Parts: sequence; C-alpha cells; structure tokens
Amino acid sequence: MTKIFTLKRFTTLCVMLCFCLFAAAEVVTIDFSQAPFKGLEGPRGLERAGELTVEGIKITNIKGDRIANRITGNHLVLYSYNSLKLVAPEGKLIKKVVFSTIESDFIVSSTPNAVAQINDEEQRFFEWTTGEKQVTLKNETRLDEQNISKLEVTLESDPTTGIANVKTSLTKNHKVYNLNGVVVGTESTFKKLPKGVYIVNGKKVVKK
Repeated sequence: MTKIFTLKRFTTLCVMLCFCLFAAAEVVTIDFSQAPFKGLEGPRGLERAGELTVEGIKITNIKGDRIANRITGNHLVLYSYNSLKLVAPEGKLIKKVVFSTIESDFIVSSTPNAVAQINDEEQRFFEWTTGEKQVTLKNETRLDEQNISKLEVTLESDPTTGIANVKTSLTKNHKVYNLNGVVVGTESTFKKLPKGVYIVNGKKVVKK
C-alpha cells in the first residue's frame, strides 16, 4: 500500500513539474506584416522608427553594410551583413527563435552562437542551451537578402531575477536599534516606531 501511494505521489509530482515548466515558457510571434511594422514600408521606414517593441521584446535593426533593413511586401528584408537584435522583456530570457522565410536560402548566424536547425514544418530555428537576455541574428551572405515574414520567439523565466530581488530586499532591510543597543525593529517597520533617536545601518536617525 505504501509503495502504491509513493508511486502515485511521484507521478503527480512529475506531472506538476512538467506543467510548471510548460507554463513558464511563452511564445511571442513577431509578424512583420502587423503593428508596429505596418506603415513602416519603404527604404528608410525601419531606420527612422528606431527601436520597436512587440510584447515586451525590444527589436533593433542594425545596418552593417550599405542598405538598411526594410519592410517590403509584408515581410522584413534583412540585407547583406545586416543584423536584427532581440532583447528579452524584464524577467525573461530568449530560449528559441523560429524563422518563417520567403524564397531565400537561410544563411544567418546568431550571437550567442547556436547551430541552425530545421523543425518538422521545415522552418529554421536557433535554440540556446540556456536562455539569453539578448540575441543578435545576422545575414552572413555578401549579396543575397534574407526575407523573413515572422519570428516565433520562445521566452522562459529568468531564474536569477527572483534571487536578485530577494538579495536586494534582505540587504536593504537593516535592523533598527535604540540608543541602548537594543533591536527595536527593521527598516521595513521603522514607520511604526515612536518618535526618538535610533541607529539604522550604523547611523543615527531622528524620527520626528
């Protein structure tokens, strides 16, 4: 009976863990035929617009050679030696980027480095072992452009964000002493203390 119960608990735990991992992942579609790219068609539309944002992902077009990237025919044209930089939203990391391309050989590199792969729908994608705060995608061809209609960006939670917040909170929440050296509270409860002189983080503080 104990073995069966333990097995059930283990199975339930595995299911919950898988669910949590799945829930933590989020896929954002960057469609170059939709806002904020719609209306930016033409030679200098993207260049004038500067940094754009789609669901928290910051997108910057970087001109590496002579011609700036542009929106043409409802897709992004990534010209020779040009790049596209993606920055994850606060508290997120970029885990994977899937490309939907139009009639072009895929010769794109990524920074940080990742090997281009092909999924079941014959779409090219980059996937990083650990999530990245930002990635740069570069057209490595000398003459040919890359025509990209969509990007599907998989985001995952940044595990260091929560840790950093806890550390910051603990560091700032100093103990508060009275003049006799007795702990009477912390910075977070300082407002509740009566008027008087206190020692906070090694300094005298007068509460009026």
